[in-house]
Amino acid sequence: MKKYLFALCALGALACAQEAKNGASIGAGTAVQKGVFYTKDRLSAVPLPQIEAYYEGFYLRGLEAGYEHNFSENLFAGAYARFFDGWRVKSSKLKPQYRSVRDREHQTVLGGKFGANFGGFQTFVYAQGGGRGGSYGAEASYFLPASQRFSLVPAVTYDVFSRKLSDYYFGTDVSELGGAVTSVYNPGSSYALGARVTATYEFNNGFGLSATAGARRFSDEVARSPIVRSRYESVVYTGISYKFYILDVKFKRENERIYKF
Repeated sequence: MKKYLFALCALGALACAQEAKNGASIGAGTAVQKGVFYTKDRLSAVPLPQIEAYYEGFYLRGLEAGYEHNFSENLFAGAYARFFDGWRVKSSKLKPQYRSVRDREHQTVLGGKFGANFGGFQTFVYAQGGGRGGSYGAEASYFLPASQRFSLVPAVTYDVFSRKLSDYYFGTDVSELGGAVTSVYNPGSSYALGARVTATYEFNNGFGLSATAGARRFSDEVARSPIVRSRYESVVYTGISYKFYILDVKFKRENERIYKF
């Protein structure tokens, strides 16, 4: 039911923006999420792994794998595959009056992005698509080193969802009528505005603690859906991770690279 159910492992993980090229981070944490649909439980808590690796431009961050190329000190572009994108909606997990709604499933998407780094500020635009629809948008974040070990990264996001994707996840058809679902609904394209902040504390021995809190506000096209309870989606994640290096190559945490919430 949750967007990025498994990929929330990326929340609370700062990217390994390389001073050199090779290394990885592993860990685990817990995400508590409040979704938009009429589920029986408003809040859900899920234990999640935290996985990150980088090698010669290739990377794995949670359930996103891809390649990034730096054109200069400030500009970069990349291509990626993201797994478990979208929302998984199980009829059995909805309130009884919404059991006529069919299941929705995650999808795998392919995408590309182009961005820029200016000191601690990073921004990028992206576009991606899969069998159930596509989306595009932008993100901006700023790395704030509060001390040698503690840092904060606030970020804002803007996502636009295609008509096909919005209809699949938020629309209803004739076969789903029943109970509280009394009308067919076709939302068309929609969008969401989001914000989050990530705090990270690093120990000397490679271990680190992180926490992320974020929320998104969906447009009226989503809020008017008969299967949507709230236009707001929120998540809080906390976790611990361990980073290690290949061939004594050190990482420099210059900026945040987390899955769009």
